[in-house]
Amino acid sequence: GIGMKYKIVTLEPFTLLGKTRKFTIDADVNLIPSFWDEQIKEGLMKTLAGHASESGMYGACHQEESSMEFSYSIAVKVDETVEAQGLERIGVNHALWAVFECKSVNHIGETWDYIMKQFLVNTEYKRVETLDFEYYPEGRDDIFCELYIPIERK
Repeated sequence: GIGMKYKIVTLEPFTLLGKTRKFTIDADVNLIPSFWDEQIKEGLMKTLAGHASESGMYGACHQEESSMEFSYSIAVKVDETVEAQGLERIGVNHALWAVFECKSVNHIGETWDYIMKQFLVNTEYKRVETLDFEYYPEGRDDIFCELYIPIERK
C-alpha cells in the first residue's frame, strides 16, 4: 500500500473558542459539512474572526466516553482570557500529535481510514482518547486541512 504523508509534532497547550454541536456516530451520514454551511450562513466565521489570535479555522471533535455521541466545534485559536456569549472555550492540552495532510474534503474519510487501519497498527504510536482536530490554514492552496490526532508511544 501507499503511505500517507504525516509528521509528529509537540504542541504547547492552547485555547479554542467556537460553536459546538452534538452528533451521533453514523457511518452512513456525515452532518458536519451541513453544520459548517449553516454556521457560515449565520455569520459565525465573522464573529470568530473578531476574537481570533491567529488566522485559520479549527474543527475540534471529542467523542463522549462509552457513547455513540460526539461533540464537534467550529472554532478559532484565542488568547486564554477571551470569552464570548454563546461560544464555548475548548482547551487543547495534549502535547504529542500525529499530523496528516488532507487534499480535499473527500480525502478526510480516506485519511481517517488510513490512520485507524495502517498508522495506529503499524507504528509505535497509539491514539490517546482526548479531542482531535482539523486545522484549516488560511492562504495555503496545497492542502485542504491537517488532521491532528493525539498520540503517545505504545
